[in-house]
Amino acid sequence: MVSGDCPVPDGESTEDEFVAEAGRTSDDTAKYRRCFAWFYVGSMKATEGKIGGAITAFQNCVEIKKWWRDEHIAAAADLERIKKDK
Repeated sequence: MVSGDCPVPDGESTEDEFVAEAGRTSDDTAKYRRCFAWFYVGSMKATEGKIGGAITAFQNCVEIKKWWRDEHIAAAADLERIKKDK
């Protein structure tokens, strides 16, 4: 589910459904929403100890190239930290 500028997980959607819903529109806002969604997924995976899934989600966030957004910056930093910890 998307509320305002940021997607909000509803607890029933899969990760793929969550990210797809976040980017339903084709404008620039959709890219930001997908970036936010992938960052959220990566954070949840990292919290659950699913490091491979966290890396994939953070990489997806960074690949959207919204480098001025906090989520992009945090995802890049988390990727660097995870790689050092491996």
